[in-house]
Amino acid sequence: MSTPLPAVYFDECADHRAIPYLKSRGIVIAPAPAQEMLSFDDDPQLTFAADRGWILLTTNRRHFYALHQTWQSTGRSHTGIILVPQDDAVPERFAVRCALMIAWARAEPMGTINRLFRWTDIQNEMQRGRAPGESTAREVQIALGIF
Repeated sequence: MSTPLPAVYFDECADHRAIPYLKSRGIVIAPAPAQEMLSFDDDPQLTFAADRGWILLTTNRRHFYALHQTWQSTGRSHTGIILVPQDDAVPERFAVRCALMIAWARAEPMGTINRLFRWTDIQNEMQRGRAPGESTAREVQIALGIF
């Protein structure tokens, strides 16, 4: 059973060409430029999203993984972080990966609070034949680079 997912705060690092695809799937997206949050450091970006109850989606995996650990060790709470690798060569793959990651977060019975969702984790699940319930076989193929 899927639980409602808060709006997804799309930080400035992520390829914003994916946004129309995500919106077509009914996902509420709050892009950093529309929020006037360009050029802010990572901690204020996560704070901004957390203060609004939004999950943050980024391609800045190294920094936000470390920031997640820092927040956990200091008792700070966020609404979730989705870490997706950027794929400039195949923008469609990035959009589909984002959609699948968001679907995965939505399906988590424990919700998204203080959770870190990494592409490598869902990729491993899909390779074992377990994809998010909202995904099609074709989307899984695109996300995994199987053409």
